[in-house]
Amino acid sequence: MDKETIVLKTIDEIKIYSDPYRLSILHAFNRLGRPATVKEVADSMGEAPGKVYYHVKKLEQVGIVWVEETRSINGIIAKYYALFKGEISILQKEFEPALHEVYLSETRKLVGGIFNTTRDKYLSRLSKDKHLKGNFINRTLFMTEENAVDLFAHIEQMLNDYTQPADFPGTMPYDFFGAIMIDGVTPDKVVDGQTVDSLEVNNQTTDPKNTDESRSEL
Repeated sequence: MDKETIVLKTIDEIKIYSDPYRLSILHAFNRLGRPATVKEVADSMGEAPGKVYYHVKKLEQVGIVWVEETRSINGIIAKYYALFKGEISILQKEFEPALHEVYLSETRKLVGGIFNTTRDKYLSRLSKDKHLKGNFINRTLFMTEENAVDLFAHIEQMLNDYTQPADFPGTMPYDFFGAIMIDGVTPDKVVDGQTVDSLEVNNQTTDPKNTDESRSEL
């Protein structure tokens, strides 16, 4: 799949993506670093394949995972799912007041879950590991919207060089979390003729269930 952005256009689509268990599944795909079967993902999570399969099918509905290839193993067709690596945006549109509250709630749950999980994971490791190797950066930058887009793309390109597991000695998983936002009112952008909220989530997820697994890089 060569699509660079997935736009979540309905509340149901936002709910599919914001579910903490599904974010854990996406994290497991990221850790495997290759197309994988549901059983492989389930085994890496210590979960039942049937439960993981249900949620993988939900994620497949919005295009975040898809069947990359099939293989015949001992007469059984095994499906290998690939993970979408681009940006995921949430469409900003008019809802009825009641639905708008649901929209805001699900959006807050998604963003808050990612923020809180990363924070808890970092603080947990900091309190237990006095030799923790991690960095925290918080800066105010002055740039145009075009500069901000270019900076985000540049960071993403650099990160892509390290998203596949390597066999080099000393290689271990690090978590990277970053946010770029305007300090004020953010102008919307247009995708396929529709207004899209400025929120973009790069699909390098942190496991919401795991606050003590890998080194943290903030």
